[in-house]
Amino acid sequence: MNRGTFKMFNAEKGFGFILAPNFPGGNVFCPRRNVLLPPGEYPSPGDECTFEVGHDALGRPVANDVALTRRAERDERAERDETHEEGRPYIQRGRRREYLTTALTANQVGSMRERARAEAGKLWSNDADGF
Repeated sequence: MNRGTFKMFNAEKGFGFILAPNFPGGNVFCPRRNVLLPPGEYPSPGDECTFEVGHDALGRPVANDVALTRRAERDERAERDETHEEGRPYIQRGRRREYLTTALTANQVGSMRERARAEAGKLWSNDADGF
């Protein structure tokens, strides 16, 4: 039985890496299916665990029967993104927040729609009159 801590875990992709100081190479690949947690729960960086080492079809080391022994301490302020600027539009992609460089106001969007409808009306009326 080996001991280690989760270096990272990507819930969207379903895998992570365990930092195991006593294991050659230091990092061990860990797929979600080998983590003994209820569905919908995922390990976080810093969580301590025990695991067995197996090998995949290509002979690479893989963590099997991963059991968490201690969850990492979490501070609510650390969970919140401190760099968020109020009122600035962004797109949330997982844990990463991408700020939009050009923001359109509701009036700008409305006027763009009106112009598009007017242009579509002109094209339609020109086609109908010409043929």
